[in-house]
Amino acid sequence: MRTNSGNVLFLILIAVALFAALSYAITNSSRSGDGVDEEEAEILASEVLQYITEIENGVRRVMLLNRVKDYQVNFMANPYDGATATIFGGNDNTNCTENKCRVFHPDGGGVYQKQWARYKDTEDGGAQYAKIFYAAVDNVGSNATDVVLVVHNIKVEVCKAINKKLLGTNSIIAARVDDTDVVYQNAVPSGEIPGTIDDRPLATPLPDAYKGERTFCGCNVPGSCESGGYDPSLHHVLIAR
Repeated sequence: MRTNSGNVLFLILIAVALFAALSYAITNSSRSGDGVDEEEAEILASEVLQYITEIENGVRRVMLLNRVKDYQVNFMANPYDGATATIFGGNDNTNCTENKCRVFHPDGGGVYQKQWARYKDTEDGGAQYAKIFYAAVDNVGSNATDVVLVVHNIKVEVCKAINKKLLGTNSIIAARVDDTDVVYQNAVPSGEIPGTIDDRPLATPLPDAYKGERTFCGCNVPGSCESGGYDPSLHHVLIAR
């Protein structure tokens, strides 16, 4: 009888220990937020790079097949719905509002709409969309202003995985657009895309080792990237000018 009581007590202690371990694991998991492991980060990075390639291919279809000029390429969906849009902003590109100019339309670029929440740090207020900037990226094309896709609040692990694939560095570099150069959220300029690297440079220019790169993940101050805000941000030059 005493032996059985001892066994029951032993089993109870094991159960209590397992419950405590499980509670600790759940607590740690909830504190880790949206963090992902290295393998998952590489999968997400590949998905992001594949989709921005599809967007770039859509831009090429619009420009080459439909004979649309760079300043006429339209990234606003028609109709526009802020809840489902790939690109944020309700200001249409009035240089061309025909569907043949729209990247996200079957008559234009034929690119399907996709949201970005899966790749963003939602704890830092990351919205589901990307943005378009008119900004001159160092040593890409000429000194003229480029058309740049930017996705703010990319998960740190995904950001590092992107840079590792493309730049050979497993770190976030110091480079980011100037927030004032966003279009569609702000009005799209009428006529040709204005400016050069002299008046529309990156807010934080690319380091010398990465000048000329069309795709990179960076922020204003690398040491503060994990603290939130808009950083880190993925940049990809869709139209080099």
